[in-house]
Amino acid sequence: MAEAVEHGQRQRFVAARPSTPSQHQRYERILNIATEMLRDGGEDALHMKSLPERADVSLATLYRYFPSKDHIMLAVAAYRLENAFFGVAHRQYPGDTVGERVAFFFLRSLAREQEQPQFSAAMHKGMATSDPELTEMVAYVREMIQSHIRSAAGPVTKQQELVIPVVMDIAHTAVLDSLSGRVSTEYATVRILLGSRLLDLDADVIDATWALTQKLPRKAGSSARPIQRRPARGRKGTYD
Repeated sequence: MAEAVEHGQRQRFVAARPSTPSQHQRYERILNIATEMLRDGGEDALHMKSLPERADVSLATLYRYFPSKDHIMLAVAAYRLENAFFGVAHRQYPGDTVGERVAFFFLRSLAREQEQPQFSAAMHKGMATSDPELTEMVAYVREMIQSHIRSAAGPVTKQQELVIPVVMDIAHTAVLDSLSGRVSTEYATVRILLGSRLLDLDADVIDATWALTQKLPRKAGSSARPIQRRPARGRKGTYD
């Protein structure tokens, strides 16, 4: 199973990563079966006891790579994003501005996610986990989404780079609220359209807004600097 590590007063489990070809095959079999189960009925249909049998792996192997459901849902999200990136990177999105192209990207995503609301809700729930052991994976999934946004946007300025995570969070909550029935599709669409327009603000406005953050009080040791973008992982479907 996953390696147990002492951490303060509790024991945490560190998910293993596949390294050999046979391990990668087992890992991807688990992800493919998990995807099928999530498509069938969302998180409630993802059963940790039946998953190993369907994927032809042992229960120990499952928990070695995925200590919890959240681990699996995040890994499925990352797997789908990695495989989809190559298609997104070569697609031309309509729109005369960066904001219009990104809005089209998110509205297309909204329509697609509404076709499988339970599956989509499970993917979003994985990203919303508060498990500190999944912080790195959540950051990686967010970076993959931002890579998709950049591909849809086309060339962006350094100011627009600062705005992309903001627009992503606006669109993310709009989609999640729509999937849960808290807001209508029309209102979610308006939120996405308005949020995407932030990308078309003048560079001076974005710079001035960012400068305001330097004047805000913050905790010792915190930083207002943006997180540096990491390159997308090189090989399709790899995780280690």
